[in-house]
Amino acid sequence: VASNARFIEPSDKSTLRINNKRSALRLGYLSNLRREKGFYEVVDTFKYARRIGMNVTLDLAGPILEQEIQSTIDTLQINYGSKVRHWGFLKHYQKDLFFKQIDVFLFPTQYKLEAAPNVVYEALSAGVPVIATDRGCIPDIVTGLRGVVIGRSNNYSENAGDTLATWYLEADRLIGRKASILKSIQRERSKASQQYDDLIDLMSGDSSVHS
Repeated sequence: VASNARFIEPSDKSTLRINNKRSALRLGYLSNLRREKGFYEVVDTFKYARRIGMNVTLDLAGPILEQEIQSTIDTLQINYGSKVRHWGFLKHYQKDLFFKQIDVFLFPTQYKLEAAPNVVYEALSAGVPVIATDRGCIPDIVTGLRGVVIGRSNNYSENAGDTLATWYLEADRLIGRKASILKSIQRERSKASQQYDDLIDLMSGDSSVHS
């Protein structure tokens, strides 16, 4: 077994943005924009957070794969203006900028074949905590200070919104959470690199890996 953490490069701690209680909490979502990947749960979470009085913004990124989603984004931007942005499809170098712009990554995927999504590792490698659903290996990835995993039978938007409300009140602690995430993902990347090296040795018939 080798973790997908092998394929990410953790950010430098010095690049972390310091948040405060006067700043908007910036929510982000990057995926193929479709119902199965949790798009509408993300929208509902944003609306719920604002309804309970939180100052939040929403950054969406990824290609639109269902026409009704474009209509939903258009309506959001009419109703909320610049508080909702759609970045479109992101090239590799643009992802770093995207994750540096957000405070929390939402990933309420309903995809039945979800495994160990790289996008979750990409968020964590930028020090961004994740609120995700219980699919595939996600519960093994999003542990401790890395974020929260919400059960499939629970209401994602309300549970995520309540989690955000707690984090919002503890905005001065967010920088510490991000630093802890970076430290843990750096450790996992180092371990995953060794795991991959061991797998290569095994496949190449290098018996020294067992010694």
